[in-house]
Amino acid sequence: MKLQHYSFSLLAISLNFANAQVQINSDDVYAPGTYQIATAKTGGFNIGTSGENKVWDFSGLQKDQTYNFNLSAYQSSGNKPDANFIRTEGTDTFEYIKKSHSTMYEIRSIVNFSEINYYPIQYLQFPMAYNHSIMDSIDFIYYYKGSDLGVDKDSVRLVYHEHKNTIADAWGKLKLPNGEYDALRIKTTDKFKLYMEGKSGSESWAHVDGYDYDESITDYNWYTNNKGTVLATYNVESDAMNFMVSANIGIKHRAPNENGVCFLNPMSEAWKVRNPGKKEITIRLYDGTGKTVKQENLLPESELIMNTSYLNNGIYYMETIDSDGIKQGFKVMK
Repeated sequence: MKLQHYSFSLLAISLNFANAQVQINSDDVYAPGTYQIATAKTGGFNIGTSGENKVWDFSGLQKDQTYNFNLSAYQSSGNKPDANFIRTEGTDTFEYIKKSHSTMYEIRSIVNFSEINYYPIQYLQFPMAYNHSIMDSIDFIYYYKGSDLGVDKDSVRLVYHEHKNTIADAWGKLKLPNGEYDALRIKTTDKFKLYMEGKSGSESWAHVDGYDYDESITDYNWYTNNKGTVLATYNVESDAMNFMVSANIGIKHRAPNENGVCFLNPMSEAWKVRNPGKKEITIRLYDGTGKTVKQENLLPESELIMNTSYLNNGIYYMETIDSDGIKQGFKVMK
């Protein structure tokens, strides 16, 4: 299998307009500490419009579930992501961040059969104020033999594009069950696109049907000064609201979980999965309804080929659990 990739960032259109009532810095957004967040019970939230001097009254929110997470310093090395902060929940690592006093990047992990690659995409610039906006993107291409993915072509390539647009679209007073805050609201829109092209011999690259993925995700995040993380988050697509219950800023470094698996994505009829780590892993593949369609055990430093020819094309979800009970989740196409 021949593997190549191209990665670049179309970076940073940054506009500063009027002075904002609320201005945040890097430690307001991501500071070492332990935090408790709750999911709200009901939907139908009124988040209002963009603009100045707004009032968002979420003081009546009721907790459905609560969970704790930690933001910690992180030191990268070797083939690990170029990051200096991580988010962990228990022993699971959910997020890598690289930030300074002036910028903050989210680190995307792109899993391929032979390796895991990490790509930074810019989220914020500091100080962040009303009407301040940032745009960034990631593009890359993976090349395969057609037989690797069960495609009747000599060669195929997967083309991936992600575009992220961030704007501080409002400021005002945020009311939560645990208090009132002068807050800056930040709207982010992530657009993801993946498609496949194939060719044989001297043919030109042509689109291969059945492997298209096109998704847009919009979140609203409220931040204030000296709280170390987001106060509240609203996701448009799921009509879901999370809000802060408590914050305890200042904890020591925690070791992240970095036991990963490598696999072909999208999956082929005979799907290869590799465990490069030192622990046995259980793999569970399930569909959009939560039904398990495949489950296998994978020994340390080994690989297996799973028959997935009977599965319909679409989006699936893979959960891995190692011998210590540490879980990771992935989205997989077929």
